[in-house]
Order: sequence, then C-alpha cells, then structure tokens
Amino acid sequence: MIAVFRVPIVVLSILLAAAQAGAAGDPGPACQRAVAKAGAFVVRIVLKAEQTCLEKRSKGKLPPATICVGEGPSLAAITDAKTASSIQSSLDKARTSILKKCTGVDVLAAPPTGVGAASACPEFAGHCDLTVSDAPSFATCLECSHVTASQALVAAQDSGATQPLPTPTPLPQMVRHVDPVNGADTPACGTSNHPCRHIQQAVNLSDPGDEIRVAAGTYTYSSTLDTVCSAGFDGATGVVCVPNKHLILRGGFSPGAWTTSDPVAHPTIIDGGQTRRGVYVVHTLQTPPQGNTVLEGFTITRGRVVGAASGSDAATFAFGAGMLVDFAPVTLRHVTFSDNEVLGGGASTNHGGAGVGAAIAFRAAPGTSELDDVTFTGNTARGGTGTTRGGYAIGGGIFTYQTVLNGQHVTFDDNSAIGGDTTGNGILSGERGDAQGAGLAVHLDSTVTLVDVVATDNHAIGGDAATDAGGAFGGALYAELGTLAVADADLSGNTATGGDATNGGIGAGGGIMTQDATLVVQRSRIVDNHSSGGDGSSNQGVAGGGGVYLSRFGNGTSGTLVNTIIADNSTAPGSGPTPLGGGGGGLFLQGVDAELEHVTIARNSLGSAYMQGAGIVVLAGGGNADVTVRHSILAEHTSGSSAALHVQPGNSVTLTRGIFAGNTKDTNANGSPGPAGAFTGLASMLTESSVQFVSAGAPSFDYHVEVDSPAVNQALTSTQALDVDGAVRVDVPDIGADEAGV
Repeated sequence: MIAVFRVPIVVLSILLAAAQAGAAGDPGPACQRAVAKAGAFVVRIVLKAEQTCLEKRSKGKLPPATICVGEGPSLAAITDAKTASSIQSSLDKARTSILKKCTGVDVLAAPPTGVGAASACPEFAGHCDLTVSDAPSFATCLECSHVTASQALVAAQDSGATQPLPTPTPLPQMVRHVDPVNGADTPACGTSNHPCRHIQQAVNLSDPGDEIRVAAGTYTYSSTLDTVCSAGFDGATGVVCVPNKHLILRGGFSPGAWTTSDPVAHPTIIDGGQTRRGVYVVHTLQTPPQGNTVLEGFTITRGRVVGAASGSDAATFAFGAGMLVDFAPVTLRHVTFSDNEVLGGGASTNHGGAGVGAAIAFRAAPGTSELDDVTFTGNTARGGTGTTRGGYAIGGGIFTYQTVLNGQHVTFDDNSAIGGDTTGNGILSGERGDAQGAGLAVHLDSTVTLVDVVATDNHAIGGDAATDAGGAFGGALYAELGTLAVADADLSGNTATGGDATNGGIGAGGGIMTQDATLVVQRSRIVDNHSSGGDGSSNQGVAGGGGVYLSRFGNGTSGTLVNTIIADNSTAPGSGPTPLGGGGGGLFLQGVDAELEHVTIARNSLGSAYMQGAGIVVLAGGGNADVTVRHSILAEHTSGSSAALHVQPGNSVTLTRGIFAGNTKDTNANGSPGPAGAFTGLASMLTESSVQFVSAGAPSFDYHVEVDSPAVNQALTSTQALDVDGAVRVDVPDIGADEAGV
C-alpha cells in the first residue's frame, strides 16, 4: 500500500486563461481548454514543420530555392508540399476541436460562461483584422493570430535573429557608458570619452528608456551611490538597483570599444561579494512600466541574502540573492547566475524563514518577462532553522509568483534547494522544512514556458528534524497552483531526497514534481533522475516518481506528456524499520488527469518490494486519477515482482495501441501484485520480447529504436506529426517517442 502524503501549499495558474473551473458539464471551461490545447498544437506544428524544412534546406536535402515559411496567416508561398500539408492538417484538427467544444458558447462572454474574447480580433503585424461573434469566427481569429505569430518567429530566426518573438526593445533615448578602470562617477559621466565608474551611477543619471553599455570588469556595491533604494523599498537593494524606470543594460564591451558586445571575450561581472544582492529591479508607481528592463551579457555572482533571526515572515524570509524583481517585467539575454545564496532566518522563531529564488525571484511581475540563453549554476536556496520546524527552500535557480515567464536556451546545473534543519519536532500546523524545485519553482498564478532546457545535477533536500523531517519535491522543476510547460528539455542526474528524523521525509519527483498545477512536456528526455525518502529511526521516508510526480489534492491538475522519453529513473525509500510504500519509478500519477502520447517509458526501477509500479503507478489523491496512454512503450522494467504499470482500485487507465516489452510483469490488471483499478484497451497493446533500442542504459541512454523495431509503423491511429527530436513522422508513425530512421 502506498502512503499518501499531501505537500503543504505555500505560495503558488493556468496555461493561457483556459483552465478556469466551472460546474460539471458547463460548456465554457471545456471550450477554454479546447482553445488552449488547439492554440498550443498549432504553434508547435508550425514551428517544427517550418524549422525542419529550413534545416533540410540548409543541409542540401531540399533545393536551395525551397520556400519553407509563409507570410502572415497564409501558407500559399510555401513550396515544400510536406511542410504546407503538415501545417494545414494541424489547422483543420485545431478548428474541428474548437468547434466541437465551443459551438453554442458565447465566446464574447467572460469566463467561466464564455472565454472573454474581444469582438475585434487583435491585429498582428497588420494581419487578422477580423470580427469575432461566434465560435467559427473565433476559431478563424485564433488560426490567423497563431499562424502569423509562428511564421513571424520562424522568419526572424531564419534571418539570423536570436529572440523568439521578443518584446521589441525600443531605441534608447540616450546611451551611457561605464568602465570600472577608466571611468569616474561625476554628475555628467556616461559619455563614451568620460564613462562612469559604477553601473549604479549610470542608472542614477539615466531616464526611462536609456541604454547603459558596460565595459568588462567586476562591479561591486557602492554605498555612496545607493541613494534611492537603500532609503526605500524596505531597504531592499543590490549592487545595481533599478527603481521605477525601465532601462537597457548591456555588458560585454571592451573598454573604449563601444560598438560590439562580446560577453565571452569581455566578461562583465556583478559581484555581491557574498554580502548582498546582485541586482534589484522594482516598480512601485501607479502607472504601469512602459517596457521591460533589459539585462544582456552579464554574470551575476556571489549574491547573498539572509533573513532576520526573528520577526515576521517578511523579516525572516530571504528572496532573490542574484536578482530580485518586484512588480516589473524584465528581459535577460546571455546572462549567467552563479554561486548565489538565499538563507532563511528565523532561528529565534518557531518556524524557520524561507529561502526563495537564490538566483532570481519574480514577485508579481506584470506583462511577460523573458529569458534567452540564461544559465543558472551553483546557486543555493536554504531554509532557516526555527525552534520547531525548519524553513522552506524554494527555487534554487528561479522562483516565480504571479508572473508570466517565457524562456529559451535555459540551463540549470548544480543548483540546490535545501530545507531548513531544526532540533524541534519538525512540524508546525502541518508544515515541515520542505525543499521545492532546485532548479525552478513555479508558484501561485504563474505561467512559465521554457523551450530548449537542460537541467542536470540539481538537488532538492528536505530538512532534518527530531521527529518529522522535511520533504523534497522536484529535483529539477516544481510547480504548485500554476502552469509549467517545457519543450525540448533534457533532465538528467537530478535528485529529490527527504530529510532524516524519527519519521523520514518524503522524496518526490527526481526530475519534475507538480501539485495542483498544469504540466505540459513535449519532445523531452527525463533520464537517470532519482527520488528517495529520508532515513527514519521509526518510519522510512516514502518516495515516488523517480522521473515525474504529479499530484492533486485541491484544484484540478492535469499533465500532458508527448514525444518524451522517461527512462532509467529510480525511486527508493529511506532506511528504517517500518516501510510505508511509494512507487512509480518513472511516473507517479496521484489523483490527476493525465495524457501520455508517444512516450517511451523504459528501465525505471524501484528500491523496495513495498513499492508499486516500476514504470508508472496510478493512485488517488484529492480525487481518483484518470490516465490515458496512447502509442507508448513500457519496456524493460524488472524490479522484483512489481508491474511496469500499476493502477490502484478506484483509478483508471485507458491504453491505445502501445507496446509492452521485456517487463517482469506488464500490469496488475489480474489483481497481482495488489488489487487493480480499471484497465481499458489492454487488448490493443502489443507484447514483444524487445523494442530494440539503439543503446539503452548507461552510458549512452539512447532510446531511439532500430529501423527493424516492432514499434515501426504500428501507431495506426496516431496523428502526431513530430517525434522526440522534432523530426517529421512519416507514413504510419512508430510507437513510442522516436520515429526510426529520421
């Protein structure tokens, strides 16, 4: 039996505005969800189809004159038939889906009755000047805007642009210059011939919209120049503080050469000296910010923020050692955050203060913030001690609260979230010294979308206590009461480990963990991650979801995983005399609605005979779980007598044309091991001795399939156009994440 643990809600939205709750059977929420899924589907197919065409053209596989990208909402200019056909097919499917769920819905009405559409379709780049009055016209508007935006993005990338549809950076009103060696902080500094010495002086002299170009060197704090932030904003400040004005700050310039930035050749470092925050961006005016504050070409390092030993949570909590963003949107390009630390205080209070967002913390940032080519390495969020329980550690790399954040080319490496230890019993009002999201923690009403993500060797560790240890949730990524979407991600070597006590702490989601959140994963590898319970002198710490752990205890939770590999992950309890269970070597699905399509789940493992579901375990949480698995592989799960797919009573799984291969036992549908829930579609599954992976397991972890694999051309009813690598699926698609030979 698996022990059910609820993760305490601390602070934590919805992909698009489409998952709003409504009464059972209400057409409004169903229409909203259909719109969200259809829009994401169209964008995904347009981007991948056109990018694949461009790549083939660049490699000589298509004629040089091939036109791969249309203009505006039109596909007429595209000369590659396969690209145009793939996009048109996606548009037809999206429109059918929207009309099926939205016909009869007043799309102009506010949610939850309608979807809150505007009567005039928002123009995009001079296109889509349409009137919206009903479901068909709304579908036409969405098609126009999504295709236009996607094609504009591909066209920009094809012409050499590096930003995926960024917020345009306005031309600066004035350009100021900073040089740490040759500059001087005079009242008139900032010209190319007379640069300022400190970045803060240039900020102080600048007006909204100005650009500041910063020469290579290391920049530290100057108390004499910190005249605005230290006197307000509750004393929050940093080496660089940008209050109530949007600026463009660019590093990477060679002293005296102000035309071209090269942050690699000319590293520009903002150094907190392990005594203070690196950068603080804040907006407190009643008028909204007029643009994003831009930081480009910097390394932000050795920032440190420590909560007070006593006082309210506002005093004992510590936020954003590398960078704190309050009520302002920012854009970060070519930035590295390294060796920053937040440490919760509260040593003299009954609960330790939380350490939140070691590298960067976003709090209620309006608009959309953006990341491009941003690396988080060696950052640590650590909870405070407390006399009764330790403090939370949330987001070793990034923390978001009521923020929309889009990113591409984002790396999380060797970041940590470490729950606070305590000599007390460890629990207060049901809360423990938990750690959440060593790389990223997405909290209340945040929507985070990341493309091209690498997360390796990040570690969430629960706090130790006398009686009840803290848990660890999401070795790399964590989301609660928000939305997390990742694509083209590689998550490996991440761990979630519960703390030690009389009762060991839970370890959940070595790669990803969500609670009451929406998760979308596409074209990703979640490989060789681990979750483990803490050691308990009485009870072992329970563990689940070596790769992915999705849970629901309150709000509706959904998970969608497409074209993804989940392999060689493991979960194991801590040591101790009394086992409590756990399971889901690959995936732990608790009380959630989840869809898995073209997912390869292989060689995941359990560390105890008391655990269930070497590949997947499905069980109840705040409600029963309903899981759909289409055209997927479950292979080579050999942990004792456990089944590759274990469904507990009251929960259900629907299977469509997949493969079981090389498992000790495929399912528990016959009541062994353990009573079974409802299985539908078992007869559609193929059973093979091997799927013929190219090179499964260490060191290659290569879960592509050979061209003579039994998975080839067997996904008879699949409509997926792409595989895990973004390659176009041909003819009848293959079962699993990979399309062999492409």
